[in-house]
Amino acid sequence: MGEGSNGGFDETWVYYHIEMDLLLDSVGPQSMLQIWLDDSTATEFAIIVSDNQIRTYPEWNFVANYTPGESVFMEIDLDFWSDWIDISLDGQLTHFDTLEFDYLRGVMLLGDCRELTDDFAVDNFRVCGGGDCLQDPRIDAQPANRLACEGDSATFSVTAGGTDPISYQWYDESGSMPGEVYDQLIFYPVAGTDAGDYYVVVSNVLGSVTSNTATLTVSTSANSPLITSHPADLTVNNGDNAVFEVAATGTPPLSYQWRKDGANIDGALGFLYTIYNCGLSDEADYDVVVTDGCNSTRTSDAATLTVNTTVMITSHPQDAEVCVGNPHTFSVTATGSPPLNYQWHDTSGPIGTNSSTYTIPSVSMADINSYWVVVSNAFGSATSNHALLTVWLNTITVPDPVYNITT
Repeated sequence: MGEGSNGGFDETWVYYHIEMDLLLDSVGPQSMLQIWLDDSTATEFAIIVSDNQIRTYPEWNFVANYTPGESVFMEIDLDFWSDWIDISLDGQLTHFDTLEFDYLRGVMLLGDCRELTDDFAVDNFRVCGGGDCLQDPRIDAQPANRLACEGDSATFSVTAGGTDPISYQWYDESGSMPGEVYDQLIFYPVAGTDAGDYYVVVSNVLGSVTSNTATLTVSTSANSPLITSHPADLTVNNGDNAVFEVAATGTPPLSYQWRKDGANIDGALGFLYTIYNCGLSDEADYDVVVTDGCNSTRTSDAATLTVNTTVMITSHPQDAEVCVGNPHTFSVTATGSPPLNYQWHDTSGPIGTNSSTYTIPSVSMADINSYWVVVSNAFGSATSNHALLTVWLNTITVPDPVYNITT
């Protein structure tokens, strides 16, 4: 008989080669044997079933691969009266009285739930049935990451098993959380300062197990939504398409509303906004309002759309009839990408200055002519219609003479 560490239990265990006839006389057939092994250097672990004449029953033997330094759990149904249960490590038969006890963590015989004492195991071996057997605490469902809006609620939960009673203790990044001793950790209302990492330690009489770390992300108006790429200024040619784009992050789902000079654009609800067949009327400042799943908003920088257009004359100079000595002004109205340049002409050649109007301060008979203007910009030019100036001489009306005839 020897004794040694129990590999994690609170008691020192004493082990012997188990004579199964002593046990099965009490619990009957169709019992189950469970064995735990920790930290062995062996790579194969087997349960060997035999009788008192050392005749083995291979149909009930159980062999498993074993990774050194890890734990192994094995179980075997016993449907017969047997005398001996042995353990084999790497093919070497080992009775319980010669096994290195640092490796053997526990043995259970499942049956009628009575303690095994005497030479079999002091205080720690149990003979029990079904789910009444002692089981280490385990985590069946880990806490999951959570994303919550500021002011809403957030809950971490864990599903655990093992021998009751099971206790829980939640931890944050600073240590254990007072009073948080249940299978759920609830935040309400969630504050921005609650963001962080959390885990829970699950314990019972046999030991404890630590869950994975779960992260709580809190969406606040300060961190969501965030615009990571603003719309850029665009210059396009007349008739081309213009595409504005925004990139944003934040609590999903994100929604978008594009605006033209501060007014909402119907149907412009994506992260892209396309203007088709651009013209001068589309020139404006465009921005987008991004809204996140917590109903927080962020407005992008404004982007200016410039449309390169050739010149179009919308109002031509008009024919005129003017009396000698009176002033007269010809005018033109044109559209197109600025700057617009104006060159007036008559039949003698270029005249006037770079202006949308041409004025003759005092018309004379020498000004009788045809007048027109060429309007141009960087993308082309347009020539107006010709306007004819007719000049009239001033006339004096003389009253008829009055004759005084004396007879």
